[in-house]
Order: sequence, then C-alpha cells, then structure tokens
Amino acid sequence: MPAVDSPNPDGLSFEELTSVLRTLVASPRAVGVHIAIYDPELDPDGVAGAALTETIVAAFS
Repeated sequence: MPAVDSPNPDGLSFEELTSVLRTLVASPRAVGVHIAIYDPELDPDGVAGAALTETIVAAFS
C-alpha cells in the first residue's frame, strides 16, 4: 500500500488482505473493524484508495 506514512514492501497484497478480512468477518468473535493510516495526500490519483475500497467491499460481500 503506497499511500501510507511508512510503506512496507513485504506487506500483504490486496488479495491476501481480502482473504484475511473474509476470515475475520466470518468469525463471531470479530465485532468491528478499524481502517487506519491511509493517507490520501500520498495517493493523488486515488488508485490505492480505490483498491482499498474494493478490498473492503469484497471482504464483506
């Protein structure tokens, strides 16, 4: 995710994040979600934000 204050090149892909979120959403122990650190100033064309939005929507679908 390039639109964060300290990107990690070895972080999760959006596909991996979708899989993890789907697993968590399916758990009765998960009671909420918090999205943090996305910095729109580091995403002037909105590509990373759109990918993040698609990932979250897919995880909850």
